[in-house]
Amino acid sequence: MSKQRESRVFYLHFTGAGAENRRLPASLLLRAVDQVQRVVYLLARFRSGRPLGKRIRFSNRVRSGFELACVVPREGGYVQPIEIAGSSAAGSRITDSEAAAVEDDFREVAKAVGSGDADRLGRAVPNPGYPGLLIEAFAAALPPPRSGVALSIEDDLRRTIFDGKEAWENIAALAQCYEAVQKDKTEIIEKRDLAFRNVRYRADPPLRFRIGFHNADRLYDLRGDFGIEISAETRPDLEEALDSTLDMLWSEYALEQPENLSTDARTLRKALRGRIRETR
Repeated sequence: MSKQRESRVFYLHFTGAGAENRRLPASLLLRAVDQVQRVVYLLARFRSGRPLGKRIRFSNRVRSGFELACVVPREGGYVQPIEIAGSSAAGSRITDSEAAAVEDDFREVAKAVGSGDADRLGRAVPNPGYPGLLIEAFAAALPPPRSGVALSIEDDLRRTIFDGKEAWENIAALAQCYEAVQKDKTEIIEKRDLAFRNVRYRADPPLRFRIGFHNADRLYDLRGDFGIEISAETRPDLEEALDSTLDMLWSEYALEQPENLSTDARTLRKALRGRIRETR
């Protein structure tokens, strides 16, 4: 195996009374591999830039290209070597650089989740939809406490990047922290300089909008001036929808003759023209 491919190897290390003599209940191994595979798929999807919807689906390219390969177990409790993108039964292949990038993400995320470091996790995966899913997958990979088995994850040099002895408490604390941040996380944006149909305008005072993210729905939402309310799966889509909405309001209300509008529409027209003026 080349050095480049070796760097894509990590180890699931099971220890405890239930993992002696290189024997391990199949259910614990399958559970761990399945959830670690989900982590890798999520990171591959994150790298692709595709937005998260209410139902998480992985493309055939992600499923085939980033499939994990299990190698012959080693001694030391029960040590299962795993290789990212080690095999592909069918479908498209991925490049070594794509596999290496996901491997780097996996190492960083495993360290962040295992240590309960919310800031580190946010830096590793700067998209509010993913951290909660990654936390859930790592938690589901852990053997139940009653099993007498602990799971750690080691890198290709057998250095621990996810300490199973501390993982339960750290993941629980991280999950609570993440939920609290998501509930309270809002952002205020302002729009002062605008352009409608190649004409420049200025809002005075600036238009203000509050942006939030709902983890349960995987959606961004925006509310603000002129009664605007918008939802979108990604932040860029949200901002594009806001620009389109403002352009529509200006064209269909602010530029329309008052006698052609209803009473409520005339009120909106007055509000728009009172806040937004053409710049010279």
